[in-house]
Amino acid sequence: SKLGDAEIPRGPIPTNQDWLKAFRNGEWEKFINLELPNYTSGAYAEQQTFPWQEEGYLIPHEPLRRDLVYAARVLQAKYFDGTVQWKVRNFYRWYRDFCHIVHHHHDAEEKILFPNIVKKAPVPEKCSADHVELLEIMDAIASYEKKFVGSDDQKRKVAEDLRNSWRKFVELMLPHLEEEEAMITPIVLANFTSDEYNAIVQKIVKDLGPSGNAVMLPWIVDALAKWAGPGGIDRFYTKVPPPVVAMNKKVWIYQGAYRAKLLRSLQLVKKSLEL
Repeated sequence: SKLGDAEIPRGPIPTNQDWLKAFRNGEWEKFINLELPNYTSGAYAEQQTFPWQEEGYLIPHEPLRRDLVYAARVLQAKYFDGTVQWKVRNFYRWYRDFCHIVHHHHDAEEKILFPNIVKKAPVPEKCSADHVELLEIMDAIASYEKKFVGSDDQKRKVAEDLRNSWRKFVELMLPHLEEEEAMITPIVLANFTSDEYNAIVQKIVKDLGPSGNAVMLPWIVDALAKWAGPGGIDRFYTKVPPPVVAMNKKVWIYQGAYRAKLLRSLQLVKKSLEL
């Protein structure tokens, strides 16, 4: 779908390593405005298919990385300077949904995934330690919402602080996601069968409940279409209870419009950008 928030030159799709090179070199503006690669993880070489151990972590991490970049784009000063109150209000309307997703992802790791892995092998402490700092930054980002008051100059200063905090969040979150993929995947490969791991995934889906799945599944499937294609979506659906799959196909995927919601809420849709 044609959805956008900034003019970005259309060009060849970069590999994940070329895209991440801009990030690792500190070329922030280039990084957030480059065409996104088919998949965004730096933990694996560019490839068309993934074994289930790798795909398991990419399923929640790919949409997370895409959202980090999409939001960074719309927070650029030329689109978001803090002086237009409805943009601030609608950004935070989206951000609350995003926070719900991130909190659930971290909770699923801390309460379901990691405890099940620990039964067979230790989980690196850094995986959990990063969560504390990430959640602190997310709380700081949330706190700016009430600071958009006073003169336009004061609001521009808050917008700049928000932009800087978002960049800090991205700069911590991207390596964290990649480290989890690099550290946890070999543990899963060495200690779990596909059926055993899928049983853990079933617990996570059940823990989401109907309201959580209504947000999470359209979000996951949207990203799967980009990095895994129809076959990846079909494989994902085999891990989800059939009634939940049916609800996603018939109702949630149309109601949620998660990706469109981000862009529509900021009213920054431009025909020249395809997210």
